[in-house]
Amino acid sequence: MAKLRPEEEWARRVIELHLGRTVHPHDDGSTPSMFDLRVGPVDAPEVAIEVTGAIDGPWTATWNAGQKLSGRVAGVDGDWTFEVCAGAQVKPIIKELPHLVTAIRAAGLGTVREEDMYFRPELRAHFDRLGVTSAYCHGELGSGNVYFTLDGDGGAVDSLGESVPGWVGEFLVAPARADVIRKLMATTAPQREVFILADVDGAPWAVMSYLTDISGWACAMPPTAPTLPPPVTGVWLASTYFFGDCRGVHWDGARWSPFRSRGAGIDDNDT
Repeated sequence: MAKLRPEEEWARRVIELHLGRTVHPHDDGSTPSMFDLRVGPVDAPEVAIEVTGAIDGPWTATWNAGQKLSGRVAGVDGDWTFEVCAGAQVKPIIKELPHLVTAIRAAGLGTVREEDMYFRPELRAHFDRLGVTSAYCHGELGSGNVYFTLDGDGGAVDSLGESVPGWVGEFLVAPARADVIRKLMATTAPQREVFILADVDGAPWAVMSYLTDISGWACAMPPTAPTLPPPVTGVWLASTYFFGDCRGVHWDGARWSPFRSRGAGIDDNDT
């Protein structure tokens, strides 16, 4: 059996759960240009699926660590949100948070921005060493609850998914995806689909804001079909970072539908 990378195993579980059918690893390295996953027998697959990403690894790793480790921190006075750099190590930050909060309090601050550290070199050195870019106390009498976020793009939220169809098409026709297209060209499977994993540093803010919004159960499907390059007939799109019970969207050649991208049956066994 082919050994899958973690992102491929994640995609396999997502697709299997959504379709209610067994999804097999396919690329065992026995021949060139093999796609990653399949539905159906090896000699006559019904669905061929290639997994690719619009991702920035350090951003996603830091975001996911921050979400897992957010919560009450002993020795911290008040409730805080800390913005950190992509690639920052969250566990060491948590260990030093009581000292960091004490330093912020000693400087007479509750909110710390770039300009607040201009005349406070010791505070800046502390922030820079940990990879913290800003801090905000949103509960002076809080119980030490700490939340983490990352610096990055922002803007209006695309609640309707209007940005998704156009971006998916542009992403797949880019030269960097030539290998994805080549692998799907080499199969006779009637359905040839691409599973796209995306994060904020790899996909536009509008697309990521939509994936975040549907994770909040809004579930408005994109209003138009994507323009997919031949031979692609379908596409899966999901965020690599999570907000609990997350959602993605699937175009099957006829319609969009939502699928669950995190939770029981997907994240079991450390995937």
